[in-house]
Amino acid sequence: LGRGQGVQKEEPMTNQVNDDGYCDACGPEGCLFPDNHRNDLAEDVAAFHQKFGLLVSTSPTQLTKRKLIERVECLREELHEFLEASGLGRYGADGLLETAKPQDLPAQADALVDLVYFAVGTAVMMGLPWQALWNDVQRANLTKERGVGHRGHQVDCVKPPGWEGPKTRAILAVNLFGHPAAL
Repeated sequence: LGRGQGVQKEEPMTNQVNDDGYCDACGPEGCLFPDNHRNDLAEDVAAFHQKFGLLVSTSPTQLTKRKLIERVECLREELHEFLEASGLGRYGADGLLETAKPQDLPAQADALVDLVYFAVGTAVMMGLPWQALWNDVQRANLTKERGVGHRGHQVDCVKPPGWEGPKTRAILAVNLFGHPAAL
């Protein structure tokens, strides 16, 4: 099939559980994967960190350089797995290199989820107020416009005149309980 052919657009899930305890989107037959209706990535990853004795910070903090290097290496490994699953090689002088290897959708999905898991895990280690930061970036991103940006891609989202970016510093200051000088 060509790009976009034969693809049905899914209706967004409501993520609402009705009085009978069933998800409104899945109905009384039950969900194949009921945990799919959870929507707090940071809580899920924090539970993983707690189970295995990994760092969980309760307020924003910086990690040691050693710990940052470990996290970046993990993120880079997952990005490499995504590139491989996408039939793309490492960066060359002119950007990403295509390979003869076909795309592998399950491997792409696994690599993307792992990449997000490590990214959110790093935020958990740093004690970042993930949902507040996410919501603010989402707010800012939704005010962008379609256009050709600095990357030169034909389909991109760009900051229009007067665009108001995320309030990351303010969100972190609030979560430092009155210690904005630390930022």
